[in-house]
Amino acid sequence: MRLRRHPSVSTPGRHRCVVVRARVRILGVNDPIVDGPRAGASLGLTGHYASQARQVWAGLELWAADAAVDLDVVDDAGSPGRALAAYRDFQAGDVEILLGPYASGTVRRVAPEVCGAGRLLWNHGGAANDLATPGLATVVAPASSYLRSLLAVARAAGIEEVVVVPGTGRFAGQVAEGGRRAAKGLGMRARRVEINRWDAVVDQLTLRAAGSLATAALIFAATFQQDVTAVRQVREGGVEVGLLGCVAAGVDEFGRRLGPWAEGVLGPAQWWCHDGPVDVGPTGPQFVRRFQQRHGRAPDYLAAQAAAAGYLAAEAAARDYGPDQVRRWRTSTLLGPFALDGSWRQTGYTPLAVRWRGGRREPAPAARLPGWS
Repeated sequence: MRLRRHPSVSTPGRHRCVVVRARVRILGVNDPIVDGPRAGASLGLTGHYASQARQVWAGLELWAADAAVDLDVVDDAGSPGRALAAYRDFQAGDVEILLGPYASGTVRRVAPEVCGAGRLLWNHGGAANDLATPGLATVVAPASSYLRSLLAVARAAGIEEVVVVPGTGRFAGQVAEGGRRAAKGLGMRARRVEINRWDAVVDQLTLRAAGSLATAALIFAATFQQDVTAVRQVREGGVEVGLLGCVAAGVDEFGRRLGPWAEGVLGPAQWWCHDGPVDVGPTGPQFVRRFQQRHGRAPDYLAAQAAAAGYLAAEAAARDYGPDQVRRWRTSTLLGPFALDGSWRQTGYTPLAVRWRGGRREPAPAARLPGWS
């Protein structure tokens, strides 16, 4: 594959960005140069979300090569302002397919301008509930659904209390509130401890000066690094918990950071490879094989949901679908069903719980309430 990096056009008051351009089809030595539709995405390949963004980029790169798409990816270094500048450039340059950035805060900055101009923005990287708006075609389940499957596993194990420790920001608050509602529906008691108070709480628990969590589920919903740090504190402090979970545990990087401390931790994942018919793009096993051939490792759900967004976007473009048709579209990808409700939230599926065992993630035992998708 040929990659070329070049700075974007710099204007007064704007930062210079790096563009990575993928122009070749998949895998073969004599792959032809792509002359297909143009697509653009802005990702923080450096900066705060670099680890997650690189997973996204790997998924988009595979999709672009597979679908013969001319893809520009701008490194916005995790800056919403730089991302917005990139999408302005994409629109000015007649880029046909616009794939969203990573992180709810960045999507929140970009979507009003892109969607307000009547364009579709294919959102694979922002799950906050409040992002839903006409034109934002979200392929991922909303933040408020993240803890449902974890709590169902906890309840099935006889746990009756959950302590949720959210970070700051709307996404974390929506995860926590969704967890509270799910706990109530399961007949569990729920309480909330803010992340900025967690150090004091864990000190008390370590000294046995506070109530035990040995019969409770303890779940963190903060930034990736905060989740990792908090789980390490629990493990190193010898805090007894009935079940330990966090949002960060849904990706492989969590295990790489924590090693044996990750054992037994649960997390939500937007995708787990399963073999079933799909309407758009490859099946899960086909995607995994292609990804492993190209990147030498298995994909995280971040790569899968980005690729699924790409396959949907290209199919919608081929069908000449506008926002109205996409909102009514009922189809499926390797992620599962794609279905947007009247408010443009993804309702096709619910994230599943995964558990770390023997240094790897695996699906936790299925436990669902009647009516859950």
